[in-house]
Amino acid sequence: MSSSRGTQNRPIKGRGFYRIGYGKIDALQADIAELDDRIADLEEQIARKQSQQEDTEAKEARFYELFCQRVRPMEEHGQVSYWSILFSSDSFSDLLDNLLMVREFMDYDNEIMEELEELRQTISEEKASLEDDQAQLEQARTELQAAKEEQEAAKQEQEAARQAQE
Repeated sequence: MSSSRGTQNRPIKGRGFYRIGYGKIDALQADIAELDDRIADLEEQIARKQSQQEDTEAKEARFYELFCQRVRPMEEHGQVSYWSILFSSDSFSDLLDNLLMVREFMDYDNEIMEELEELRQTISEEKASLEDDQAQLEQARTELQAAKEEQEAAKQEQEAARQAQE
C-alpha cells in the first residue's frame, strides 16, 4: 500500500500494526484538548459575567428604589418646586440657606439619575458581552463535536487499514 505520507505507512517494529493516521489522530487530540480548555475558560468567564451582571442589576434596583423614594413624596404631596422653596424664604439669610438646600437636592437628584443611566448602560454592555461569550461557547462546542467526529473517523480508518494489512 503506497501513500504520500511515506514513513507513516510502514510497520512499527515489534508492534505489528501501521502508523496510518496517527499524526492526524494526535493532531485532532491536541485540537480537542485545546477546545476543551477554551470551553472551560468560556464557561468560567460566562459565570463571572453573569454574577457581575446580577450584582449590577441589584445595584441598579437599589438606586431606582432610592430615586423612587425621593420622587414618591413629591408626587404624594403635590409637586414641590424648587422655586416655591426659594420664594418661601423669610429673609436673605433664609434665601441663601434655601438656595444651598435646593442646590443639594438638585445635585443629589442628578447624581442618582446619572448613576441609574450609567448602571443601565453597564447592564446593556454586560448583556451584549455575555451574549457574545455564549455564542463563542456554542461555536467552540460545535467545533469540539466536529473534531471528535473527525477523530473517530480517523481511528476507524486507521483500524480498517490495520485490519487490511493483517
